[in-house]
Amino acid sequence: MISSTGRWLPWLAGWLDRWLILAVLAAAGLGIGWPAPARALAAHNGISAALIVLVAATGFGLPGGALQQARAAAGRVLAALAAGALILPALAFAGALGFLVLLQSPRGLVWFVPAVVLPIAAQTVVNHHATGSWEPVYAKFGGPWYEYEGSHWAKRHQNPRPEGIDFIDEPKPVYAFNFLVGHHGLFSLTPVWLLALGGMAFRLPGPLAALRLHRLTPLILAVVLGFYIWRTNNYGGWSSGPRWLFWLTPLLLLALVPAADKLSGSRLGRGLAYLCLGASAFSAAFPWNNPWRHPWLYQWAEYMDWVHY
Repeated sequence: MISSTGRWLPWLAGWLDRWLILAVLAAAGLGIGWPAPARALAAHNGISAALIVLVAATGFGLPGGALQQARAAAGRVLAALAAGALILPALAFAGALGFLVLLQSPRGLVWFVPAVVLPIAAQTVVNHHATGSWEPVYAKFGGPWYEYEGSHWAKRHQNPRPEGIDFIDEPKPVYAFNFLVGHHGLFSLTPVWLLALGGMAFRLPGPLAALRLHRLTPLILAVVLGFYIWRTNNYGGWSSGPRWLFWLTPLLLLALVPAADKLSGSRLGRGLAYLCLGASAFSAAFPWNNPWRHPWLYQWAEYMDWVHY
């Protein structure tokens, strides 16, 4: 991925842009400790990164010669296949890519829509063959598929509730706070993403398709965050961070580009970038030998007697 950044995204012109993006990729993303024990999460991260590279490389139908048009058509199909393979809330990403295709060339939807449906249909068929149900297994959470006698999840109905992060029942405002900026927070554990939030307000240099994806990133982020805050209550369980959000890393890296460009103009801005990068790298390195542990912020809060699950 690091070599791909240098090859396919030459519009990262500023030195801080390149340095910061590569540093986050190499050492500061929460997903870097996960490839071996959680290959699905690593795959989702790689897929979303590949989609952004496709957007930058093909333009999804920008005017050009026959070769460019062939690349654009291939990009539509590959992007659709990859988007369809992502986890369910990532359909927001697929919707954004479909919107880009519609803006660039409505005829591209002829290729894009079937390619999105194909992996979803394949997964549905496999699921039905394995379980006898067309409904995804993870959609059955809260029912007998998970809460059978003697199961871990059946303990939720014990009175009093057992201790443990899987059995908490916090008010949604408290849960949302901790999920975003608290002990399991996307932005508190990886403060470099706070810079990316600021970068969403500025124009992204480079191809038009990448700029449009950049402008859709706040909507994608809002949909995904809203879904998990609404539908979950355990922060991903025993995990070193909000693992459901790791696949958003490439999108947030894209938003980081204009932020880094703005910060590079002053010593104070560069210092802020280094500080956020250092804190993010610490969060990423803390669970290096075992990602199935609570993040350092939670462990600190527990030590200070602020939280007990």
